[in-house]
Amino acid sequence: MKKVLGYMISLILVIGMFVPCVRVMAEEYEPKVLAVVDITEMSITELQQAVDEGFLTYEQIMRLYLDRIYAYADMYECLTQISDTAIEEAKRCDEIYKSSGRTGLLFGLPVIVKDNLDVCGMATTNGNKYLEEKLATEDADVIVSLKNAGAIIVAKANMDRYAEHSRYSISDYGRVNNAYDLTKSSYGSSGGSAVAAAASLAPICIGTDTNASIRVPSGANGVVGIRPTYGLLSRKGLTPCVVGRDTAGPIAKTVEDAAIILTALNDYKIDYTKALDVNALDGMRIGIIEPLWNFAVPSVREKLEEAVAVLEAQGAEIISMPISICDDWENGVGWYGPYFHQMMDQYDVDVAIHPTLWDEVKSHEVAYGSDSSCGCYVAPSAGVPSVSVPIGQNEAGLPYSMEFVARANDEMTMISAAYAFEQAKALNLKTPLAPNLYEVPETIKRLMELRDQPMYEPYGDIAYGTLYLDIETTYQAAVDYLDTPYYNDMDADATAEKLLRSYIDAITEYRFAELTDLRLCIWKTMYEQKKINSVMRAFENLTKK
Repeated sequence: MKKVLGYMISLILVIGMFVPCVRVMAEEYEPKVLAVVDITEMSITELQQAVDEGFLTYEQIMRLYLDRIYAYADMYECLTQISDTAIEEAKRCDEIYKSSGRTGLLFGLPVIVKDNLDVCGMATTNGNKYLEEKLATEDADVIVSLKNAGAIIVAKANMDRYAEHSRYSISDYGRVNNAYDLTKSSYGSSGGSAVAAAASLAPICIGTDTNASIRVPSGANGVVGIRPTYGLLSRKGLTPCVVGRDTAGPIAKTVEDAAIILTALNDYKIDYTKALDVNALDGMRIGIIEPLWNFAVPSVREKLEEAVAVLEAQGAEIISMPISICDDWENGVGWYGPYFHQMMDQYDVDVAIHPTLWDEVKSHEVAYGSDSSCGCYVAPSAGVPSVSVPIGQNEAGLPYSMEFVARANDEMTMISAAYAFEQAKALNLKTPLAPNLYEVPETIKRLMELRDQPMYEPYGDIAYGTLYLDIETTYQAAVDYLDTPYYNDMDADATAEKLLRSYIDAITEYRFAELTDLRLCIWKTMYEQKKINSVMRAFENLTKK
């Protein structure tokens, strides 16, 4: 009896959970465009999990990102050209996936590439419109690596013309606006790539870095940018700016995504995701590069001190490093690399840190005539890797960032420190200027929850033929709907409501039948017990006599 009562209470809770919500949503919800998920909140791994679980196809992923590109790219002036084959390539990825599965985490996902890297069939303009008719006849080596990983080039990113400046990104295609404030500079020269990453125009963005051109725009737009060790990645197909300092590198929303991208760019020679350890800071020695630290204005310095407190709370030991910095950008590489490594050994540190920008993110006009970048003084001159990671925001919502610098070819230690810090700091930066374009109906979410739960089971061995068959049929119909292209069905909300209601109604009818049967059983038991009691009383009367 207690079990049956428990089932009845559970049923009431289930009906209360599903039916009222369905009714409210049916009356109040007016979908703009349906989507299965909010891609602005999803990592590379989560996108692939959504494909594996049947929530997304690669074609749909491409269309969702293209919709964002068409909605927001003009506002930011962050792209120069868009591929006309991306949809067909995504469809082809769906065919491959169905037949043999995906080949890796970048498979089928869109990439936005800085417009100084050759992509076969697209122009390499370097921000110069006079070059837009000259199409590349082969891919840059890093593009080959991305395509070998299954990624799809969806667009080219605007940049500072010929990658000349880190203070801004201005070209014949426009002035790239900051992801968080259109009146502010995106910085550069990979401004378009950094803004595209921050605005979720693609999950994979590629920039190039000569002096600071990946890390500074990444820092100004609240995303993660990695300058790898000089020579780690091939420069073939990259328009040279300063030979001896140029390199491509990933820009992404998180350290994890940047590590996944870098792994593919390096042709999987090293799996940098193995460095993603939340406990990596425990016992790590981290050096503060004092000259660059001292450049910071008070507001930036405050955020840097908060970041140091996070590092120490995670078990890191902080060491002051009053070392020289290099401002000889033409000849410094030869002597500064050995010097930097000597200082890292002398102070016995695993990584060093410094602000990405020593000042607030500036307006276009102010940024044009000033320089607040720290990125050019250490990593490019030493030929070592560096990653910029967000550390906070000011009152206006503009980001602050900090760089982790490591020894040459020690990206693993650098990534592990940056990742552990990122996880401990737990920021979730998201520009308000490029919100999600779509609504995910609550009824669809509930269908997804239903699919993850077991079907209602009968109590004990009791079963009621067609009544329980109705439960099975309505349950299967509900979960099967998720395997259809329901995101193209503008009546999906109403359809999902009907499916949920049918399932609940089938359970309700079954339970009432079960309850009625229970009442009969109880009445029969009570009648039999009454007869037994009557016989016992007669027997007792006989014995008394």
